[in-house]
Amino acid sequence: MFDQLYALSQGKCIYQGSIQQLLPHLASFGLYCPSYHNPADFLMEIAVGEHEVDLDKLSSVNDSEENHNKKALMTMKEKELLTKENIDLKKGDASPPASDIMQFLLLYKRNLLTAKRNYVSKLITKALS
Repeated sequence: MFDQLYALSQGKCIYQGSIQQLLPHLASFGLYCPSYHNPADFLMEIAVGEHEVDLDKLSSVNDSEENHNKKALMTMKEKELLTKENIDLKKGDASPPASDIMQFLLLYKRNLLTAKRNYVSKLITKALS
């Protein structure tokens, strides 16, 4: 659906690149997306600071000229991660799916966040009208 992603947090770019490179890029910072988790939600959680990562560090990597020159090239670590993921998937050693209660809790959390965002959005709309 999308070829490129540009993610912002606090007005700074925390990721710019292809969708396929997002998880390996985050993994290079020690941020591993759980197998049962939506990568888009994981990126949103990082952007709002739920995973206690230094957002300035993420943004400085994306702002540097070196990163712009290396966008098309994967680092060796990213290549190893992708290769390891492919091998694990081929072997069938991928992590087991989340339990029913974990899936329920994750969906419940997402619904709470959506309800909160909708409520705040309605308040702002009323205030501006």
